Amino acid sequence: MKKVLALVLAVMMMATVAFADPVIGDPAVDGDVTTNGVNPGGKITIKASAFLNGSTNLKDALDRNGDFSSENFSVTTKRFDKGSSLVKSVEFDDDDNVVVIKMNDNFDLRRKDTINLAIKELKISAKKKLNDDITKGSKWVYNTDVLDTDFRVGYVQVELNIEDDMTVYVDSGEGVTAEGGVSARAANADGTGKLVKFVKDEVAYGTATIDFGGVASATGRVYDKDVVFLDYNEDVNVDVVKKYPDADLTFVNFKGAPTFNSNFELEIYADEDTYIYELKDSKIAPCNLKWDDDAYAFTGKVRTLGAYVISDTKLSVDATAADGNPDTGANDVVGIATALAAVALVSAAAVSLKK
Repeated sequence: MKKVLALVLAVMMMATVAFADPVIGDPAVDGDVTTNGVNPGGKITIKASAFLNGSTNLKDALDRNGDFSSENFSVTTKRFDKGSSLVKSVEFDDDDNVVVIKMNDNFDLRRKDTINLAIKELKISAKKKLNDDITKGSKWVYNTDVLDTDFRVGYVQVELNIEDDMTVYVDSGEGVTAEGGVSARAANADGTGKLVKFVKDEVAYGTATIDFGGVASATGRVYDKDVVFLDYNEDVNVDVVKKYPDADLTFVNFKGAPTFNSNFELEIYADEDTYIYELKDSKIAPCNLKWDDDAYAFTGKVRTLGAYVISDTKLSVDATAADGNPDTGANDVVGIATALAAVALVSAAAVSLKK
């Protein structure tokens, strides 16, 4: 019932609009220069039309013969005036026939008005002759005279007014809304709000219930100026699935491992006869969440939200990840009872020996 109610309420809330990361080429070659925002973990997509060899546009040359792909070209030079540490890679995406500048994940990076990534030079080289314009070894340079070179990398920070009791809704990949909508200070944000700052309104602290799409919820106290990254997904960890081929596994991943300034009561909804574990560096580890009949969920107090895996069968815990009781699950009471009985027998034997 709680899951259904949360979903119904979430649908009623104002939706946060997601803005795509920038795509450069085609329309922009006409001279439409803008400053773009890029999400950490996102990418800047660059089409063939963004590259020149003298006055020849690569898109026009490829229209005569050839594909814009890693089979025909390689990225030979990538230099940045600012922000090279923000960049994960520069490579071809052969599915879409584009070059992509991929950003590193940085879950506490706030987007500011100042430029923190600037392209100095981006050059590609032809691996073979495709036509009279595209010869083997010919160099094609990103058109920095006309196209965007400056970017603001970071998440749009959404400010939420604190109430005594408030509800925050997190839509996987799509950002955050609050009961009654986001604060007016975030109404004109030019992107997806995932980095959330709680700010004083009439009160300086309050109790927040954060609903993660009906998959999980966390309830605890938030304070003025608390900043947390709020997003989740249910992406499958293929390495774990391969290791436990006979188990039916589901995953709940809280991105960025958000940490709060108070204990939060975490609830992860699952079936009663399942087992829950933490996931640490793709290794199964014990979990301190316990089954709660009233909540119909695994519950427990946490300050940091991590990654969790739910299994229909008990799993062996990785020795390198184990740091507690590995027998965590809905039916652990049986194991605990057995252990207590063994302790009682040992104690009785000790008393008997003393006599």
